[in-house]
Amino acid sequence: MRFLISAAITTIIIMTSCGQQIQEHKVASCIDSFAIYYFNYDFTNARRFVTDDSEKWLQFAASNVHESDIEILKKQDIAKIEITDIEISDNLTDAEAKIDVKGWLHKTIIGKDPIVEEKTTIKLFAVKDGEQWKVKMVNLPQSEKQNHD
Repeated sequence: MRFLISAAITTIIIMTSCGQQIQEHKVASCIDSFAIYYFNYDFTNARRFVTDDSEKWLQFAASNVHESDIEILKKQDIAKIEITDIEISDNLTDAEAKIDVKGWLHKTIIGKDPIVEEKTTIKLFAVKDGEQWKVKMVNLPQSEKQNHD
């Protein structure tokens, strides 16, 4: 009897762990796809990976890209993305990811030329939408500020 209870508990732990790993993979795929498109100014394709209420932020970002920015982008290597951390809530419905973005042509001030961020850390949020994960934007992605205290 004790063996059966132990086996049942072990099975539940393994199944929960596998479910968590599957969700982490799905979140990572969504975050990576969104980030590659977004940080290379392909807002049309980035749209596929965001929630409906996040679309306004993509439209805002796109509306602030000017011809001079496009000329700089044409001469620039693509931004590279590396996911450094993913944390999924216990109920597997929302997640937070930290990514490093290298070579991002970042528009810091509207109307000014963008600067190239050699490496910056960005925090992105994702929510489960049915069986899919989507990035939830509550503002434009910003460089995570480091606390040097």
